[in-house]
Parts: sequence; structure tokens; C-alpha cells
Amino acid sequence: MTRWPRGPGLYKRRGARGAGQRAARCGAVVMGLPGAVRGLIAVLLAVLVTLGEADEAPKVEVYSRDLVTMGKENTLNCFVSGFHPPKIEISLLKNGKPMDNVKYTDLSFNDKWYFQRLAYAPFTPQQGDVYVCRVAHSAFKEPQSFQWDADF
Repeated sequence: MTRWPRGPGLYKRRGARGAGQRAARCGAVVMGLPGAVRGLIAVLLAVLVTLGEADEAPKVEVYSRDLVTMGKENTLNCFVSGFHPPKIEISLLKNGKPMDNVKYTDLSFNDKWYFQRLAYAPFTPQQGDVYVCRVAHSAFKEPQSFQWDADF
């Protein structure tokens, strides 16, 4: 005869009454390990905590959506990736002044858990215009400027 579970209490271990007791049991297990293993666990935890707090400088790519033809409308893209923490400011500038109609994708992260974001705006390149993506992030001492190259 099959007996079906009667409720959530079925999965409680004998003697486990709360999170505090579970933590105490885990601590006892760790303390019961050989000293070298405990040391290795402590080092790994320290590395994980440090990685979570480290500032990682963004990588910046400035490019146009389509091949460039002077006088023809295009889209200027500034893709910023590989940064941590997620707080970042991205500005697109034309001849040193903020561009109009700049849009941003949602902040997302890549397969290595670093953040990324795209800023983009319509533009019509003209000979002599200078387009820059300015990025401010805690990994930089001051905001950095990355210039678009029409020949790229």
C-alpha cells in the first residue's frame, strides 16, 4: 500500500526546528573538517566576497549601424560591456554637446555576470563632425570619452 505525504511537515528533519539550528549544524560540520579544508573554504569565501565588490572597468565600442555615407541618416551605437557595479552613465555627444533622441536598452548582464548596456541615437554624419560616447563609472577616476571613427 502506497502512503502519500500528509503535508509540509513530512520533509522536516528530526530535531530541526528553525534556521538557527540548521546553521548551527552546518557550522558543526565545517568545524569537524580537517584544518586544511577549513582554511581552503575560508579562502574561497574571501575570494567570492572580494569578486562581488570589485570594480570592473567597462569596455566601450562606438560604431554606426550601417556603412557610413556622409549626409545619409544612420544610427550611432555605444555598446558598454563587462562592467561592475551596474551604476553607469553613458552620454552621446556631437561636437561636445549632448545629442538628441538618445535611447538606452535595459541594463542586462552577460554569461560571466558582468553588466552591459547599449546607448544609441539617429545621426547624419557630416565631414568635420566629432561624435563621442562619454562613460562615467566608478572604475574610472574621471569620465572617459570614446570617439567614433567613420572609417572603422
